[in-house]
Amino acid sequence: MTDNMPGHDGRRAQHRAGRDSRRNQRIAGIWQLLRELNQRDGHTIILITHNAIEAEQVIERVGILKEGRLVALGAPAELKSSLRSQVRLSITLGDTQMHRLPDYVRVQSAHRGKVVALIDSSDLPHLTKDVDLTQFPEFTMHTATLEDVYVSYA
Repeated sequence: MTDNMPGHDGRRAQHRAGRDSRRNQRIAGIWQLLRELNQRDGHTIILITHNAIEAEQVIERVGILKEGRLVALGAPAELKSSLRSQVRLSITLGDTQMHRLPDYVRVQSAHRGKVVALIDSSDLPHLTKDVDLTQFPEFTMHTATLEDVYVSYA
C-alpha cells in the first residue's frame, strides 16, 4: 500500500495518525471533565477560546467581548437567531475565481483557496442564477454558526 510509494514512509504516517487520535481523545476527555464539573458539581467555567465551533458543543452561555466590553451575552441558539436570515457558504475555489463572487456574498475569510462567506437567505435565488456553482470543487451552505455571530461583532 503506502509503504511502496516512493518518498513515503508508511510507519511515519501511521505514527502521526496515532498521535492525532490520542490528541483528539485527550481533548474529548477535557471537554467531558468540564461538562461534569459544570453539570454535576455546579461549577461555573469561564472558557476563553477562538474555536467557537468546538466550544459551542459544551457551553450553555456565551459572552462576546469587543475592546474590553461585553457586547453580547446569551445561549448560543439565542445569539445565532440574530443571524437567522443569514446562510453560511463554504467554498473551495481557485485563485482567479474570487472576483467572480457577487457583491451580496460577504466574504468573512479567504485562505488558501477556501472562502467562508455570509449571504442573506433572500439572495439565495440570485446566487443560483448569478453563479455557476458547479465550477467550485466544493460548495456547502448551512445556517449561521456561533463563529459567524462572533465575526458579526468584530
